[in-house]
Amino acid sequence: MQWTPLSIVFPGARAALPDALKVAMRVVHLHSSLGNVGLRGKFEDAMRDSRWNPAGTQRAVRRNEVAVMVGNRRNWGLVMLSNYSSVETILNTVGVPPWP
Repeated sequence: MQWTPLSIVFPGARAALPDALKVAMRVVHLHSSLGNVGLRGKFEDAMRDSRWNPAGTQRAVRRNEVAVMVGNRRNWGLVMLSNYSSVETILNTVGVPPWP
């Protein structure tokens, strides 16, 4: 199966997408069958190792809260759209190519 760029199917569609969705599509493409397995592992490690709390806001978990590891793959949805610039920085650092 060949990856068909969205702009071929729907001219101008890629430019109209929000930046957060473009970043999410880069992650989806990386984890697809056409994605680079070596970069996938590096990206997952970088997501897990990244600091997701803003500097100086580290606090203990309250008794009625659950600590959530945002870097864990099942929790990426918590930051994928709301903090897409950090995810994009990780993608660029790891060397993931732009979304076609």
